[in-house]
Amino acid sequence: MNHVEFAVVFVAGLVTALLLAVAAWRWQRRRVATLASRHAVQRAARAQGGELDAEGQLASAGYAILQRQAHALWVPRVDGVAEPFELRADFLVQDIESRDIFVAEVKTGDLAPELSTAATRRQLLEYQCAFGVSAVLLVWPERNQILRVEFPRLQPRTVDNEAAAAALIEVGDQNPASTKSPWRLAACSLVSLVLAGLLLQL
Repeated sequence: MNHVEFAVVFVAGLVTALLLAVAAWRWQRRRVATLASRHAVQRAARAQGGELDAEGQLASAGYAILQRQAHALWVPRVDGVAEPFELRADFLVQDIESRDIFVAEVKTGDLAPELSTAATRRQLLEYQCAFGVSAVLLVWPERNQILRVEFPRLQPRTVDNEAAAAALIEVGDQNPASTKSPWRLAACSLVSLVLAGLLLQL
């Protein structure tokens, strides 16, 4: 095999390897996309089935469905500028006996329905604030549970005047400038007196 034939074979092998690598990469991407799509479909079906089960569960517990996919417009302010957000909860329900209105949020799976899950906890707190309800119902259809979650409305924090004054005194005591300035003043005064006495003697 001469040099030309070797170069042709080498280039052909390189191109073949490159084509195989591209084909393998595309197959892997399609496989990942297919799996992700399948999981998304399964999650959607599971969530939809959970909402259907939750309706019967809420009705059995004495709640009337007022709205499905209830909407609320929440308008927080950022530096005084309104930034509206549209929120959507699974259900807006009313306790038939007490006539109280609640947001009901359906969660499926092993972790999402737990209040220890930060995303769930923040979502429920957001719903209580945005919908103006006293509590949020966390519905866990897979365990046939309805949890009433209430986030208490806390009073604004106030500053204890005596504690604030004590803190300022403590900070002042720890400030090197505040502790050294009287000594510096006394030293300067003493030096001034000595210099004045020497000048008088001259």
